[in-house]
Formats: sequence, C-alpha cells, structure tokens
Amino acid sequence: MKDSLIRAINLYARQLSDAEKARIQATNRLERANACGLCGGKDSDKGKGVAVPKKDHECTLSEPCVQGKPCKHCDGIGLVPEEQRLAPERLTLMTLFVESAKKSEKFLEKALTSQLKEHRYGQLVLDTPGLGLKGAGRLLGIIGDFSRFPSPSHLWSYMGLGVNDGQRVRRVRGEVAHFNPDGQPWAFNAGEAIVKTKGPYRDLYDRRKEYTHEHRPEWTDGHCHNDAKRIAVKQMLQELWCRATGNPIIEDAREVA
Repeated sequence: MKDSLIRAINLYARQLSDAEKARIQATNRLERANACGLCGGKDSDKGKGVAVPKKDHECTLSEPCVQGKPCKHCDGIGLVPEEQRLAPERLTLMTLFVESAKKSEKFLEKALTSQLKEHRYGQLVLDTPGLGLKGAGRLLGIIGDFSRFPSPSHLWSYMGLGVNDGQRVRRVRGEVAHFNPDGQPWAFNAGEAIVKTKGPYRDLYDRRKEYTHEHRPEWTDGHCHNDAKRIAVKQMLQELWCRATGNPIIEDAREVA
C-alpha cells in the first residue's frame, strides 16, 4: 500500500508539471499568434509598454517601440498590421485547448492533494514555505519516507546535494550514481521557488548570498546565487527530516556551508 501510494503521488506530480508546461507553451503561442516579427513581438521590457526591435528591423527605429509612438510595422503595440492579423475565429480551437489545459491542471491538483493527504508526511510537506503542491508531491515521490534516512546528511546525499572535494556531486557516464538522479532537478526547482517566495528560507538565501559576496570575492554573482539556493534547500530538507522524525531542529544549520 505504501509503495503504491508513493508511486501514485509521483505520477500525479509529474503529470501536473507536464500539464502546466503544455498550458504555458500553448498560452505563449496564442499570445504571439499576431506578434510582429520585426520588433520582437511583445512587451519585452517587463510591463513598460515597449517592444524591443530585432537587429533586422527594417524601419529607421533606433529606440524600442513605445505605445502611442507607432512605427510602420507594429503600430507601437508589438503586433503585425491589423489587416495581417489572424481573426479570433481562426484561433478558436487554440483558445479551447488553453481552457481545457487549465481545467486539466485543476483536476490534477485536486488528485495530487488527495493522494498527499493519505501520506503520513503529506500535510507536513504541504505546509512548508516555498515548496508548493508540485514540489511537495515530487519530494515524497522521490524519497518516500523521511524515517529511512539516519540523518539529514544522508538525505542530502540521496538527493544529490552532497559535496566531493569541494564540488557538488555529478553523474559520470559509465558509473553508477550514488544518489537519486531526480533529486538534483527537484532541488534546483525548489531553490528557484524559494527565491520567489517570502519566508524563512528566502531570508536564509539572502543572508548566505550576502555572506559569500563579502567573503568570497572571487565568486561570480551566479555562483553566489546557486550556493545560496543550495544552502536554503538543504536547510528545508533538514527541518523536514527533523519534524518528520521527531528530532529537534538544529538552528545552527541555517548557516551551514
């Protein structure tokens, strides 16, 4: 029963991720159906109402297209001229697909939530700041039971967050990996979610990044960013392990290197 529940959680979590990707791809294609191919096609300056021209832009425009200051190609709104645009009725099926994809996501979210509630640690992972439904499902689908790990460091190693000679462990062609290959992709996505979410793990990310900027001047900003994400994810996993196994949370580990 336990193994079948874990497989079901993993299945629904994976399928939910795939459904989300399909919906996003379809939505982007629908939005760009009438995009101007010369100016970049959409507001590419993060909501400022501009469309940055491509290198082969044929008009004399040297600055980004700004709404209200049209160029001859896109009228300043990032769209092809009105007479060339696809009529809404030609996009009906694409629009229906996007709506169907949204409904599929909601169905899968309900199914995954239901499966997680049957797991002994389901509510624990769902309540973790920054983890989210898909992250919680994928985590339990990967590890199954926190109690099978003697310590947080064993859990870190299993998830591919261990260190070998000062470098993170990697898969080597022709060699058997000593960690779960799904662990590192999960950790990457969890780290990205932490950066976008307010909470204790985002606070830890900020503190760690500030520390490495000051004490590791040779590191690039990207290196500091990835290091801080790794520390935050390891702390998240450690606290989950402590709560699941009834061990006290080690506060000092918030600054673990």
